[in-house]
Amino acid sequence: MTMSKLVLALILALAPVICFGQGSSTGPGGGVGVSGSVTPNNCVKWVNSSTIADAGSTCGSSSASFSGITSGTNTSAAMTVGSGASLAASGSGTIAATSIGGVTVTGTPVTGMVPTATGPTTAIWQSSSGATPVLTEQPIVTGSRSLATPVQNTSGVTLLVIANIGTSGSANGPVQGLVDTTASPTHVVCARENWHGAGGGGTVLLTVPNNSFYQVTAPSGSAVQTWREFLVNKGAITSSGDLGPSGANTRTPGTSFHNTSASLVL
Repeated sequence: MTMSKLVLALILALAPVICFGQGSSTGPGGGVGVSGSVTPNNCVKWVNSSTIADAGSTCGSSSASFSGITSGTNTSAAMTVGSGASLAASGSGTIAATSIGGVTVTGTPVTGMVPTATGPTTAIWQSSSGATPVLTEQPIVTGSRSLATPVQNTSGVTLLVIANIGTSGSANGPVQGLVDTTASPTHVVCARENWHGAGGGGTVLLTVPNNSFYQVTAPSGSAVQTWREFLVNKGAITSSGDLGPSGANTRTPGTSFHNTSASLVL
């Protein structure tokens, strides 16, 4: 062994740390110290202003340890847990969410409440004591509603209205139910034709979306006999289409039909 190689071997054996980056003013002798061993391909981290150490994982966000992720707010990335991956809490850790399976849940729960769907993508907190009825009747509606007077549905759910109108004198004309998004409804959704004057009458049934307006009109001389409103607490109301003589699924008066739809039929 030559003298120069012997001197170099002694220096490497006695040095407490390996220094590099000569010319830097942050480390002893103008270099940066390495603390401990460094695994090939791993990233390094600063221990202090003059020392670095192995970060414990390879470089690149795709292989970084979950424990190495720091706090922050992301406003642009779409993050997906795919097949074979999972996200779970341990100990006192929590995972907060604003929706369940794509369904947004609103309201503030109290003890005993559970999320109850009000539509395909919305739900509210409701009491879990017993099954929630599909329909709940509004109290004392008859006597508080008037013909040709718009009413706004502010219940938070769809409203089902059944109004039975009677006549006195020689009134003739249709009883109509109108629904619209404006305070003066013009869209006729239900009409009872063939008014028969004195002793006649007609019943209209209409559905009113939340925040929409509705009104019932009838010819002069008419009077409200009964007026009922029901909250549609869950599910959605869909139309069967025309069931009359020109419809695809004609119904015949006096014939019994079995409801096998697993839904409430009106």
